[in-house]
Amino acid sequence: MHLNRIDLGTKCIVRKTGETGTLKKIFFYPTKFEIELQDGQIQYFSSKDLEFEGILQPIATLKKSPVPEDGIGERWTQWSPFEGESVVKHHFSTTKEIMWDMLTSLDMYNVWFYGIQRALPVSDEFHYVHRFSFSHLDLEPGAYFKIRPKTIAPYFKCRIMTFEKEKEFGFTFKTSPLYSEYIQFSIEETESGVWVTCRRNSKGLFSFLSQYNWPAKSR
Repeated sequence: MHLNRIDLGTKCIVRKTGETGTLKKIFFYPTKFEIELQDGQIQYFSSKDLEFEGILQPIATLKKSPVPEDGIGERWTQWSPFEGESVVKHHFSTTKEIMWDMLTSLDMYNVWFYGIQRALPVSDEFHYVHRFSFSHLDLEPGAYFKIRPKTIAPYFKCRIMTFEKEKEFGFTFKTSPLYSEYIQFSIEETESGVWVTCRRNSKGLFSFLSQYNWPAKSR
């Protein structure tokens, strides 16, 4: 029922004070109610200030999307003596199948993963050309690939540790001879896309180096 069509004489309660009163007049644009209180006073209220007898007035609430506008759900890093950890969580409007293909296409990591200049498989293939093709590398726990950082450093070997299709993909990772990291991607499907979480862990004397360039790593 529209509140500007309430019958005059309807009983009401003032929400703020709990006082009871009677509706005497309705004013429009904006809607205001003239209320005669029990003590005879005349006061004026808006609809949000009153509860009318026999009329249900649901309180309006703002329903927010569970996905932030920028798609970033979580982003932090921390370091304690000899151990570093960071988490970046992003939402993407895509399917888990497409996201899984992207995360496991190691030959494309130089395009979007910070610090990688090139990635190559570690393979014993007989044909020389096949040694440079990920299509001949079985992505499974224990398989190796190597990456070259965007520095003067040489290639570093990485090892796949976790492989659960369309759920989790993890591997050891190095861009420096001083420390290594374990990187794990996990995928969580939603109604509007997928959440992808990248968790990085490092241990050792030089694990603090994993905190360098954090703003660029967390994009």
